[in-house]
Amino acid sequence: MTTAIAIEDVRREVKILRALTGHNNLVQFYDAYEDHDNVYIVMELCEGGELLDRILSRGGKYTEDDAKAVMIQILNVVAFCHLQGVVHRDLKPENFLFMSKDENSQLKAIDFGLSDFVKPDERLNDIVGSAYYVAPEVLHRSYTTEADVWSIGVIAYILLCGSRPFWARTESGIFRAVLKADPSFEEPPWPSLSAEAKDFVKRLLNKDPRKRMTAAQALSHPWIKNSNDAKVPLDILIFKLMKAYMRSSSLRKAALKALSKTLTVDELFYLREQYALLEPNKSGTISLENVKVALMKYATDAMKESRVPDFLVSLNALQYRRMDFEEFCAAALSVHQLEALDRWEQHARCAYELFEKDGNRAIVIEELASELGLSPSVPVHAVLHDWVRHTDGKLSFLGFVKLLHDGGDLESLTLKDCKSYLRKHGLRLAGTKAVCIQRIKEHWRIKDGSGEAFYPRSTFVNNCTGDVCKGDVVLFTQKVYERFNKVTRHGTSHGKRTVAGRVVKESYGAAKQQHTFTVEVLWSKGSNRLPPLFPLLVKGRNLYRLRTFRQRWSNESGRVKVLAEKHKRGTAARLVRAMKNTKKTQSTNGGVKHQKQFHHTRPSQSRKPLAPEKGKHFDRHGKATFQGHAKFRNHNQRQEAPPMRQVNIKGNAISGASEPSRKRQKFAHHNDDRVPTFQSYVDPSQFANLK
Repeated sequence: MTTAIAIEDVRREVKILRALTGHNNLVQFYDAYEDHDNVYIVMELCEGGELLDRILSRGGKYTEDDAKAVMIQILNVVAFCHLQGVVHRDLKPENFLFMSKDENSQLKAIDFGLSDFVKPDERLNDIVGSAYYVAPEVLHRSYTTEADVWSIGVIAYILLCGSRPFWARTESGIFRAVLKADPSFEEPPWPSLSAEAKDFVKRLLNKDPRKRMTAAQALSHPWIKNSNDAKVPLDILIFKLMKAYMRSSSLRKAALKALSKTLTVDELFYLREQYALLEPNKSGTISLENVKVALMKYATDAMKESRVPDFLVSLNALQYRRMDFEEFCAAALSVHQLEALDRWEQHARCAYELFEKDGNRAIVIEELASELGLSPSVPVHAVLHDWVRHTDGKLSFLGFVKLLHDGGDLESLTLKDCKSYLRKHGLRLAGTKAVCIQRIKEHWRIKDGSGEAFYPRSTFVNNCTGDVCKGDVVLFTQKVYERFNKVTRHGTSHGKRTVAGRVVKESYGAAKQQHTFTVEVLWSKGSNRLPPLFPLLVKGRNLYRLRTFRQRWSNESGRVKVLAEKHKRGTAARLVRAMKNTKKTQSTNGGVKHQKQFHHTRPSQSRKPLAPEKGKHFDRHGKATFQGHAKFRNHNQRQEAPPMRQVNIKGNAISGASEPSRKRQKFAHHNDDRVPTFQSYVDPSQFANLK
């Protein structure tokens, strides 16, 4: 049956195909039609087959030159999509087709069924894609265009060595390897490949998305840039970095200028290409008008109205000033990506020496916090005490490095600092650093009681009574008790409380009453109002009785899958509970069904238990039994043999053996890479110990 969500997914795919027009490595879209039963999408015919088939036909791998030619085409089309605000989310060799059977045929990107539009500062949270190519941040449910670059890194690894960087027998095993394992660059053929090729793949497969190259930066990498077909396109990242630079303090701007002076010629190549694409005027400077002209030139017609104005507003400070190339290098320099290089320590030391001469000065912690724009709620002395030298009051080297990472941003805080803030305000401590920072930002936004302004009552339109799941933003009214007696299950109610909150956790226990929801309160009204982001624990059976409404998800299909997984876990929990109850009953009754005794022993008929004999013990009825001697067992009792371990031996693999943390498999020997695309909920608790 076709659902409304499936129809919405198809409409989004058609909308993306209409928006992405005019690129040579993108499959050409002609038109879409629909009748009462089907939707028909008409695209150009690609007769050359999949990239995966070409890899297999070559014995599982490409030469460096041939792999380079393929990567240039893939990087070009992905950089184009990212500039238009589209993230593909399912890049893999099966989704690239050749136009013809010719060896030098053009490559075309296809299948935008899982793609989505993403705004400059927006992060997505749906877990979609294909297992072998999914990025770590996708499994952490917080990602943007960098996830596509990770997938390109996996494709590059396969092209060069013929094996996958992450492999396991199960989907969860693959996820575990992606989160925790590192790809191998020691086994053949990696020792025989060039150092530039290895560095290229390593920088694409960096687990930190901030340190990962963008698609446009990858085209300026030394391994790629010398090719005739490699042209560096306009990178959306420079506008994000320029926006952060314009909002930075004068102290941080001075630090970034010092760092930009330490860059080598190769490291400046990308920045020179980006500056040239902005077409500086005769004086060699750029302004807001240059940015506007460049965006209008490289954006598609569909994106000129929706995307360009957002960037122009964010860079509005350029309207009344001009920026030369030296300042542009400081503004468009990514400190996180530079930190991923082996030369980072040398860059930072040289930059600090320049900063000491020109920009460093004595500063007190309160003034430093004010320059960084830290909120008064942040414990500044605990966070910034090691930023300043005690001898002369100037910025220390550690403070200089943290300042480069944008000390005004919460990203500069450590996980310990984040949890200190959360503990002080009675908020949840669970989660990674990114999750804690997001919780702090949310608390700052609604801590003054303005939660209802951001989550108005009118937005809770979907009735979800009895069917709540993790991720829902819900609204319900509950009774408030002065003191609830757990024994009598009664209490004195003194009013009601309306609560709007986000369901952040759902847990199941061995007992029925242990099914609970953790709701982070966004706002509350009525008796005993709760503070913002207070973790309210609600029993599942109690919440299901309340009339509950929720906000609509941006992707309702994602909720359908989360709900399906929830019901599966609930069914499994009930089954485990039933099995435990059955086992407990059998152990209490000696393994047989308890029968009512009709004969009652009179006191005169009872006798005292005999003294214990060697090899015997007495049960609760005073009957002697023997331990450790099978020949004394009652022949009427059936002795169950221990279950035999069944093993399935295939080659040298035993199904009962523990699965290796990472196993590599050659394409030349096995063609099992056609893993079905998944779009399902994954319980983040599976990876709690891996973060």
